[in-house]
Amino acid sequence: MNLDEETVIAGVAAGVGAGLSTVVFFPLELIKTKLQAQVKHKGEQRPEEPVFNGFSDVWTHLVGQGGVGSLFHGLPPTLFRSVVCDSLYFTLSTTLVKRVQQRLGRELVATEAIVCGVISACATQLFVHPIDTVTTKILADQSESSPVQLVKRIYRENGIAGFWKGYAASMILSLNPALQFTTFDRAKEACLNKLNKKELTAAQLFILGMVTKAFTLTIIYPLIRAKVRMQASKENDKHATIVSSFADIIENEGVPGLYKGLKEQIGKSTMSTALLLTCKEKIVYLITKLLRRDNIRRNQTI
Repeated sequence: MNLDEETVIAGVAAGVGAGLSTVVFFPLELIKTKLQAQVKHKGEQRPEEPVFNGFSDVWTHLVGQGGVGSLFHGLPPTLFRSVVCDSLYFTLSTTLVKRVQQRLGRELVATEAIVCGVISACATQLFVHPIDTVTTKILADQSESSPVQLVKRIYRENGIAGFWKGYAASMILSLNPALQFTTFDRAKEACLNKLNKKELTAAQLFILGMVTKAFTLTIIYPLIRAKVRMQASKENDKHATIVSSFADIIENEGVPGLYKGLKEQIGKSTMSTALLLTCKEKIVYLITKLLRRDNIRRNQTI
């Protein structure tokens, strides 16, 4: 198999896995985004903004306002973002890792693989971040504005730069997928060697995905909370930078506020990422197997 085939397979498999995991776990994505975007202001909570203390509060509010269907408000743009983001990331990272390995003439060590992942994630975010900003607004917005209205509002309030609001934090957060997927790949290789297998079962892949995601997520979660709050902030809010977003959360909610929504994030992200990685690995394995079988048949007929 040549490099182009392997790269395309990795990108397509990641896109399919991302799409499936997004649809399955979307209600959790919506709930955790609303929790992350909210800041409780001391004595100045706006009356039109509901106060959410946890998962059950958001669930009750959404279902009470619009029925079960409201739990899927914002699914189309979120699905689009997930498919584009993961497809692009795995396409870039697969290409970069292969190129670096060819240049060095050896397999990459963990730190080198993480660096390649960070570079790929930064490049991916440069393209995907405007989609992420609009999607975050859609999920956090209480006014039920349409995507087009939100795009116009973002442009009116902050100009074209508003679509890259929080990009600096995303650059730092690029360590998250790089560390997570590198840890997953190394853990998978270790399990394959120890079990003397060519392929892990879906259950084994799922557990590995959950463990590696939970590990990396716990480390970088405060930055995720600050980034989401910054992207969801309205005009004239003081959350223009990642530092001011951190300061405002701590001022109003204390240090524990930096971890608001962590349980929901872990619950959603660990299962979602585990499903994504399981689907990706199985799709890559099956397509690779089919292509190799087809190549063998072609060679036999020549």
